[in-house]
Amino acid sequence: MKFLRSGVRNTGLIFLGHWNDDWNTEYFLPTNTWVHLSGTYDGTTEKFYVNGSFKNSRTPQQDWTIQSDELIIGATFTTQSGNYFNGQIDEMRIWYEARTESEIQTNMYNEIYDISGASNLATYYQFNATDGAVLTDLKGYNTGTLVSMDNSDWTESYAMVVPIPMEALGISQDGFTANWYAPEIGIVENYILDISEITDFSTFVSGYEGLNVGNVTSQDITGLTSGATYYYRVRAEKSSVSGTGGFYRDYISTITLYTEFPIINTQPESQIDTCEGTKNILLYVNGDYIETFQWQISTDGTTWTDLSDNNDYANTGTATMQIIDATIDMQNTIYRCKVCNQDVNCIYSDELLLTIIKTPIVDLDTEIEIIEGESVTLSAGTFNENVTYFWYPTEETTNSIIVSEENVYSLTVSEGNCYAYDSIRVFFAEQQIVIPNAFTPNGDGINDTWKIFDPSNRNYDVIILDKNGSTLISYTTHEIPEGWDGRKNNIDLPSDIYWYVLKYEDGEVKTGTILLKR
Repeated sequence: MKFLRSGVRNTGLIFLGHWNDDWNTEYFLPTNTWVHLSGTYDGTTEKFYVNGSFKNSRTPQQDWTIQSDELIIGATFTTQSGNYFNGQIDEMRIWYEARTESEIQTNMYNEIYDISGASNLATYYQFNATDGAVLTDLKGYNTGTLVSMDNSDWTESYAMVVPIPMEALGISQDGFTANWYAPEIGIVENYILDISEITDFSTFVSGYEGLNVGNVTSQDITGLTSGATYYYRVRAEKSSVSGTGGFYRDYISTITLYTEFPIINTQPESQIDTCEGTKNILLYVNGDYIETFQWQISTDGTTWTDLSDNNDYANTGTATMQIIDATIDMQNTIYRCKVCNQDVNCIYSDELLLTIIKTPIVDLDTEIEIIEGESVTLSAGTFNENVTYFWYPTEETTNSIIVSEENVYSLTVSEGNCYAYDSIRVFFAEQQIVIPNAFTPNGDGINDTWKIFDPSNRNYDVIILDKNGSTLISYTTHEIPEGWDGRKNNIDLPSDIYWYVLKYEDGEVKTGTILLKR
C-alpha cells in the first residue's frame, strides 16, 4: 500500500492520500465492529476496498514523493496529543505492490504463515503480543515502539474470526435454510444472523435482527412472504469480545422464495457409474418451490424405502443427498427423491441407478533382493478378464513380468475408470569374495579344506607356496572345485603358514597367507 497517510475523520469518514491531496473515500466507518480496509496505488490510480470489495478509485492530483519520515500507526504525529485513532487495529500489512481485489480477498481472513515466501510483503504487524510496548514487524525491518502503552492496554481481537456464507438450501414458498462455513481461525461461541429485504440492512425482517442461533452452521428460516426476495448475513460471537464480529467481505446471500409447485429432476441423470470406495457422492434435485425432501432407495424399482442419515448416507432430508462411501453392497441400487410443497402436494424425482465397479487390489512386496545375473517374476495377482495392466518402466501390459535389473517397478491395474497402484524395488544382493585365512584338515568334517567363495564365478588359477616362496601346488578352480585339502602329492603338509596367489583371467591378482593347522 503506497498511501502516504490514511485516517478517519471525526464523522467516521475514511480518507486516504498525501499532503495537500486528501481523498475522501465516501465511506463512513461503522462503530463497534471489525472492518477490513485496503488502499492501493499502482503509479497511476488509487483504489479503495472495504471487506475485500472495491468501493471507488481516483487519479491523484499530485505526483507521489518518497518520504523518509517515521511510519506512525494510530496517530497523526507522535508530537500532537489528541490526534489518535479512537478504535482498535489488527493484522496490518504493507506491500511493495498494488494488490488486486482477488489477492486481497484470498488473504484477508488468514494470517500469513510463509512470511519468507511473501517476497512482495514489505512490513507485517500481526499485533499478536499480549504484553510489552514493542510492535514486532514479522518481516524484521520496521519493529517499533508503542507510545503510552502498558500491558493492560492489550486486548483480545476478533478481527479474523469471520464465518463464510453459503448458498441457501431448502427454499420454499415461505422460507429457506441459511448456511455458512465456520471461520478458519478463532473460537466461536455463537453465530448472529441478520435477514432483510434491503441490501444495506437498514431494516430487518421481524425476529431476524441480530438473532443468536447458537453454535451451528445453518438455520431454518420460516414465516416469510411467498415470491419475495430476502438477504441474509452472519457474523461470529464470543462473550469475551461481544459485539465486535465482522461480516464476510461485502457478500450477501440472496434468496427469492417460490410461488408455485416444483418441476424437478435428479442429477446426475439416470445413472452413476463409480468406483468402489469413492467418497462423498452427491445426488441432488433441481427445481423450484420445494418445501420438503425425502430421499428413497429401491433394489427393484417397485418397493421404496425412506433413507435416514447413517454411516452410509447423509443429508437424506435435503435437496442434496450424500453417499458417504460407495461400497460393493450398493451395486445396482436405485435412488429417487420425494419432494412436497407447503400444501403437502408431493411428487417424485427421476430415478437414478448406481453401479459400482469393484476397485482392484494390488499388493506387491515393498522390495525384493536377487543375485546379479539372475531374474525374478513380478506378478499382479488374480483379477477378472476386464482389467488392464501397465508396468513401468518396462511398459509391459501383462499380468506378470520377468525382470533381472535393479529398478523400482510400478504396476497400475485398471477396470474402467477405477484403478489401483503399487510399486516394488528390485535390488541386487551385496556379495563379496571370501578367502579363508586358516583351515584345519584333520578329518573331523569341519573346515577340512581351504575353499574360496567368489559369487562372480570367474575363473582363476591358484598357487600355494611355502614360506620360502617355493611352489607346492597349483590348480584351477575347475580342477579342485571342493578346495585344497592341505596335501601335496597325497602327502599331508605340516601345520604352518603358507602363501597363496590367485590369478584371474582378466589379470587381477590376489595374494595372502593361510594358516594350516592340524
